[in-house]
Amino acid sequence: MPGWGIDSWGFTPWGLGQPEVPPGVNPPLIVLRAPLPDSQNVPVNAVVTVGFFDLDLDLNTLSAKVYVDGIVAYDGGSGFSSGYSGTTYYATGKLVVQLVKLNGWGFSEEVVIRGYIEDSGGRIADDTWRWNTLDNPVCYTGLTPLPAEINLQAPMVQFLDLEPVRQLMLNAALRTTTSVKNAGNKAARALYQQAFNTEISTVLNLFVPKDIKALAVTVCEKQKIMTIDQQLAPYMKKVRVGIQQLYNLGVLSIEYVNSFNDYLDSTLYNYRVSAVCNVLFLARSIEVVGT
Repeated sequence: MPGWGIDSWGFTPWGLGQPEVPPGVNPPLIVLRAPLPDSQNVPVNAVVTVGFFDLDLDLNTLSAKVYVDGIVAYDGGSGFSSGYSGTTYYATGKLVVQLVKLNGWGFSEEVVIRGYIEDSGGRIADDTWRWNTLDNPVCYTGLTPLPAEINLQAPMVQFLDLEPVRQLMLNAALRTTTSVKNAGNKAARALYQQAFNTEISTVLNLFVPKDIKALAVTVCEKQKIMTIDQQLAPYMKKVRVGIQQLYNLGVLSIEYVNSFNDYLDSTLYNYRVSAVCNVLFLARSIEVVGT
């Protein structure tokens, strides 16, 4: 998923400046669509993200709507419809809507998304795009864990503030752990995939190899990222302590510390969860190297 830049509310620039213009001159725009139009093999737990922007800074947020297959999934006046959950973020002239389908998208399914918004002068942005989900997959059995995934299932011995975070993430990674075979390996694989889901995973280059085959398998029991993020909120202070400890040991440069903090402060919950996964894999790899 694209990021939003390095500013107070995101991770890649919008690509649009904000020159001084007379009010009411420019129509609103849809500047972010995720999954991207015409994407194929989209995961069934994909997050839909729609970003609206207006150069005149006069979005009518109450008029915003996101449709899924012709049905309103989000309305700026009433919120998310039954069957959907999500978050919104507004800064002057910018509105981001993220949503998930509570029971997931179907396999081999075409999904049609429509974004709509007006500005204070009644000018509109209205666009429709579509993408296709994965074919029904063969689920990961949990029988071929990577060394880093095995390491993650062992307790922290040095980064003790991260130990409750590690336990939480493994417990939260799957929709259920009571009747799942090889649940630990599957949970670790789900977290491994989420770690490499964003650009900050470059921090792992020297410690945790990127395995393309492991990233391509489907963990059918994988929990929705939004659900994991909600459980993480009380643990963010401990995550930041772990980041500082990695910096103090010389493992992280100040640039990476700043990037981690940007990710943890992001309005995009998949970025927050990915950052935490990277911290955990990095910390455990440092512990293993030191033993």
